[in-house]
Amino acid sequence: MSASGDSVTKGQILATLDASVQAFQVETAQANLASAQAQFNNLSAAEARVRQLVSTNTAAQAQLDAATTARQTAQAQLDQAEANVTCAQDQLGYAQIAADADGVVVSTSAEVGRVVSAGQTVLTMARPDQRDAVFDLPESLAATLKVGDSIAVATTDAIGAQTNGIVREIAPSASATARLRRVRLTLDAPSDAFRLGTTVEAVVTLPLDQPPAQIPLTAVLGDGDAAKVWVLDPAAGTVATRAVTIASRTASTAAISTGPAEGDRVVTAGINSLSEGQKVLVSEGNPE
Repeated sequence: MSASGDSVTKGQILATLDASVQAFQVETAQANLASAQAQFNNLSAAEARVRQLVSTNTAAQAQLDAATTARQTAQAQLDQAEANVTCAQDQLGYAQIAADADGVVVSTSAEVGRVVSAGQTVLTMARPDQRDAVFDLPESLAATLKVGDSIAVATTDAIGAQTNGIVREIAPSASATARLRRVRLTLDAPSDAFRLGTTVEAVVTLPLDQPPAQIPLTAVLGDGDAAKVWVLDPAAGTVATRAVTIASRTASTAAISTGPAEGDRVVTAGINSLSEGQKVLVSEGNPE
């Protein structure tokens, strides 16, 4: 059995199970096949003889019908025996685990002499040509990522080699114990510094949430989807409405998440008496 760290080639046998039972089943199936083949050959010859006798009116048609039925039954038994041999040979083939590509054995989950069940992991192999970086992230951080995102990845040793990783898999749910979600990144053309088992770190850049702008509640005209404010054009000295989205409000102020750009001057008094494009006089003592 291959050990952790072994380099293997495609087709190389990695582990072998005790196949004595499967080998016996193959021998038994092959013996049954030989018997079924002999039985079929015998009944096929008997049918041919009866058919010859019927053609000369020496035997009755009923005898031919019985011989034909016996031959057909033998044919079905022969087909079943052939299928049993194929199945037994497949089971014998499962007793050997072969590498499907060149790679490195990264871990083993069974020891020599241990009894294993069907479907149990025996060893894990990695392909050097397809290297992944694996991280366990808090749900809040994993939720900001999506498959296809590019993330900077670097080794934590003194070399500090860097490359990009493409998010290829995000666990749909967090682990039951640590409440972390596993994220896998496919490394893009990693250097030799990114050896299997190397500890790496990733830098995830997230946009900072800008706090909503606060304006006097007296500057807001309308409510809900119809809420808007009057914005001053300093060059022309005129005003124009601008739709706003109110995130929250207090007794005297409104927090707007969309609307006027930074630096825009908003009218806070007399908003109900203004019209589009109207010229206004700006009081320097009250820049709003």
